[in-house]
Amino acid sequence: MDPSFILREPSSALCPPPSVLPDPSSSPRLPDQALTTLLRVPASEIMEKEVVWADPEDTVQDVIAKMQQHNVGYVLIGHNGVLEGLVSSSNILGAVSLYLRPMFAQWRRPEDDATLGVKVKWIMSRPVRTVRADATLAAVIESIRRCGGRCLPVVDARGTVQGLVSVFDILLRIQQADQSFAWQGKPPQAPALLI
Repeated sequence: MDPSFILREPSSALCPPPSVLPDPSSSPRLPDQALTTLLRVPASEIMEKEVVWADPEDTVQDVIAKMQQHNVGYVLIGHNGVLEGLVSSSNILGAVSLYLRPMFAQWRRPEDDATLGVKVKWIMSRPVRTVRADATLAAVIESIRRCGGRCLPVVDARGTVQGLVSVFDILLRIQQADQSFAWQGKPPQAPALLI
């Protein structure tokens, strides 16, 4: 294992302090008609079309590198486009040793570094629940609420992955529908882990 590999603590620069966040009581409420229209939007219009894939034999360190390179919080696992599992930043945090974090560096052992070599097939979430591209936002929200998780791969009628809808994508769409908010760019998605 590369001894320079460390887990960094999340940066406070990623999220503004609470005093900067808008006061919910001062924000206008999304009109009922706009909400009804929004809930009918298909998953194909909300999803992130560029998804990142990894092989089940890839290591945790390989997947962390892909997450950082593509700035994503989820990696689909499979062969030749056949979905076998999904790895999230939560899966990664649960798999790697706590002693890889800088605050615990004085107790770091070779066994801790070895956790980076675990194959993702052992930590991935499965089975992966999916949603059809024509499913409405309301159906996507209900599926996430009912089954848990924070994202759903979007598939066509043959089961081929077309994209991925995360809770973050849903929140962004809601925020875009409310004209009182303005948002530009894409905030960091990758876990606060760096090589």
